[in-house]
Amino acid sequence: MIKGSFIILLITLSALHAKSQNVVVLEASKDAYLNTVIPKKYQGHVQSIIAAGWTYGGEYGKGRSLLGFELCPLPDSFALVSATLHLYHDYSAGHTGHTNSGLNSDKLYKTTSYWDESTTWSTQPSYDSGTYASISSSSTTTQNYSIDVTEVVNSCIASSTEIGFYLKLNQEETYRSLVFASRDHPDPEVRPKLELVYYTDDTSWCDSPPVPSPASFSVSSPIDNLEDCLNELTVPNVFSPNGDYVNDYFEIEVKCQSSFFHIVILNRWGNIVYESNDYNFNWNGRNKSGTTELSEGTYFYRIMISNSEYEVSKSGSITLVR
Repeated sequence: MIKGSFIILLITLSALHAKSQNVVVLEASKDAYLNTVIPKKYQGHVQSIIAAGWTYGGEYGKGRSLLGFELCPLPDSFALVSATLHLYHDYSAGHTGHTNSGLNSDKLYKTTSYWDESTTWSTQPSYDSGTYASISSSSTTTQNYSIDVTEVVNSCIASSTEIGFYLKLNQEETYRSLVFASRDHPDPEVRPKLELVYYTDDTSWCDSPPVPSPASFSVSSPIDNLEDCLNELTVPNVFSPNGDYVNDYFEIEVKCQSSFFHIVILNRWGNIVYESNDYNFNWNGRNKSGTTELSEGTYFYRIMISNSEYEVSKSGSITLVR
């Protein structure tokens, strides 16, 4: 009996060695932020994915997020060894970083119904409460995470080539949050990444991982109008506030107007250095009080426009050269 078991073990090991162990790193193909305070506003284009219990304009709200990855078609010989999701703190977010005012542990649940980047709180997908990966409470406000999501990914690929996560705090109490960079973050180094270690005898499998497409939306007319307005904004990528009267200000060309406009500019540490609600703003490269010239380098902006029901935003970077 022992000899027979040993032979079976040798055959199994030989079969595994016949396949090569490989690693592929996938970029997120879609994401969306959901919030109870704005249940009908889609936010699949913002630079952060957030799980939070917070107050917004004095009103308590729950923030949750969706994150999806697309796989190459799986060969019959595919066997997953491990799956690790890498999430990076969003250092330029308008929202505060991870909080330590209470436990902010989290779960990444497997989504079980269709969603896309126009999904809102009101239209959010279902998820499997029994299939999840755990995220421990943060030890710092800027912590990056590498999360073992092997169980969730294995469950997803058993029936699909799409992997979906539903990000939710375990205790959604006030002023608890985790704030990560989304796939729309201007810095590609901090966008979510899914690392798969696998066996297959198909040596060419996923040589060219799926390339995430730009955010796309199937939305109603009011949002379309806001999107058109946002897309018509002309935003420069460099300015030089040196007093020569040439390109001294960071300003945008506006061809339409909505009921609300807001721009916030942050440094690389996520501190707000300038903000305005005026379409005709012009930033001169100084701090919020206007008393100090800021150093040369890259700054990050987020422009938000909205009407009574919907909000859209646009993020990017601006280089200050003196």
